[in-house]
Amino acid sequence: MDSSKPGRPPRRPRKAKNERHHDSVTAVSSAPPQSAVGLLPYQQRWLDDDAPLKIVVKARQIGYSFAATLRAVMACLEHKTTWIFLSKGERQSRMLMEKVAEHVRSCGAVARALESTYFEGTLTKQLETRFPNGSVIYGLPANPDTARGYTGNVTLDEFAFHSDATKIYTALYPSITRGYGLEVISTPNGTQGKFYELAKAAGLADSLAPSPPAPLPGGEGGRNLNSGPLPGGEGGPQGRVRDWSAHRCDIYEAVRHGMRVDLQLLRAGCEDDTAWQQEFCCEFVSNAENFFPPELLAACLSAEARRRSGVEELASALKHAARSSGEKKFSAVETNSQQNSC
Repeated sequence: MDSSKPGRPPRRPRKAKNERHHDSVTAVSSAPPQSAVGLLPYQQRWLDDDAPLKIVVKARQIGYSFAATLRAVMACLEHKTTWIFLSKGERQSRMLMEKVAEHVRSCGAVARALESTYFEGTLTKQLETRFPNGSVIYGLPANPDTARGYTGNVTLDEFAFHSDATKIYTALYPSITRGYGLEVISTPNGTQGKFYELAKAAGLADSLAPSPPAPLPGGEGGRNLNSGPLPGGEGGPQGRVRDWSAHRCDIYEAVRHGMRVDLQLLRAGCEDDTAWQQEFCCEFVSNAENFFPPELLAACLSAEARRRSGVEELASALKHAARSSGEKKFSAVETNSQQNSC
């Protein structure tokens, strides 16, 4: 029985503590969800690939995060489901969820965007987009604690740059147990770390010389490794053999598929050959010259760091102590020389 009084609209549910939300866009279409944007062939292949385990080694800024968020939105509109995006930090997570909101608008759908604290008393934010059919997309900064407690499809964005990547992968992998999928997207970051292990298991870590940009016959082709699931290796957290659907797209292939970019200007602005090979040519460049591995260094970084760190203060103190010690030694030498001259 409806207890609300005639003429009055029903009461809206109260918001949870520390939760803010806003409505996105209005009109809902009864037709199947479709994107209003054109996708490049390699983006479309990612969108159409329903393999439970997917991985891509890609160049920077060629639109895979755009395709991944579109895939999540369309899946959420088609049926009730849950999708979890883990990004390197809170800023990257917010940018991904902005892409989600953009796709919701382009599909002409209704969704509600929420932001709330994940843990009481912490700076970690949980971003959500909820759909009328009960679907939800979560955007989380990557760390092992926030990775636990969720069940659904998982996308690890720029996974090679996550701190504690191995722990995050181990914590999140059980989330896909009940028929969900796992997507791993990243640019290479050296020849070690969890992403490198997964790429190697999928056959994507071998050095392939980038081919120069050239027209594609019929608008398709290129070096497409996604002809079906490839035999995997140590894909799971326990080292069990898995099958990965492997994708690879460097900057040259992206240009061949229609991405508009001035390659000559882009290459001229990147004077570091190692950076060019990793960031744009999908090469896993050995970091043997680095004493500290990238994953160990990434674990020492924090998005919340604003003030001078303890390490900097310690270095400054040591420097000051060394300077003071040098001045004392100089004074002692001067005194001894004066005594010897007498």
